[in-house]
Amino acid sequence: MFIHHNVSVTAVEGQSVSLPCFVGEEHEIIVIQLDWIKQQNGDEKNDKKIVVFHPAMPAFYIQKGPLLTPLTSSKTGKLQGSVLTLYQVTMKDSGNYICEITSYPNGLIKRITKLQVTEPPASAKMSHPYRFIKEGDEVKITCSASPPPLRYELRRSKDKPFWIESLNGTFILPNVTRNNSDLYICLPEWDSSVQNQQGLNTTMELTVNFLDDIECNTSSPFNVSFGEDVTISCIAKASQYLQYKWMRTLCL
Repeated sequence: MFIHHNVSVTAVEGQSVSLPCFVGEEHEIIVIQLDWIKQQNGDEKNDKKIVVFHPAMPAFYIQKGPLLTPLTSSKTGKLQGSVLTLYQVTMKDSGNYICEITSYPNGLIKRITKLQVTEPPASAKMSHPYRFIKEGDEVKITCSASPPPLRYELRRSKDKPFWIESLNGTFILPNVTRNNSDLYICLPEWDSSVQNQQGLNTTMELTVNFLDDIECNTSSPFNVSFGEDVTISCIAKASQYLQYKWMRTLCL
């Protein structure tokens, strides 16, 4: 007899998982009762029943958390099976889940779904709340990672000796200058036993804007004869492209 179910299911910690188990509509049988059981180390004596459902009674939950949803035929309205939903699974939820369908005239039908729950992939990110940073500003850099690490380290790409440590991922750069412009690297540090997360880092480009005083090729008035050419040049160093505007003022 064909039973719709998943032989194996994989999930990441924190996800919700649905395990279907139902008889195809082509089989004319009467479903009397539905049971879901969590297998324990292959020993039936230690198996833990999760929920029992009878069409004439409310679902009876032995374990809190999971939710059983009965499935009925769209043609006949008769009970066919169920879906067991496990919310926010953890590593402890990994294992074999036994679906039992008590039917007439076939008797007890069993199917097993193997659930494998894995740790979420480690991730890290960093940011600052400023749209424009200029010299003299105080800059707050935030670095976050999942799962939470033991500590964070902040380094710079060009300034190799630069190194700051933080337990909560918050770093303060006071009174920044153009020399603080660099590619910043955040390195979360987890326990040494967590091998798949070691070496993870995230980067962020930080630009400190600046505008120096304007310097001209002359700083005092000078006299020229009528018809002579005059060249006056002014320039300023800045972090961004500059546009220059010249204005003539009349002396009274």
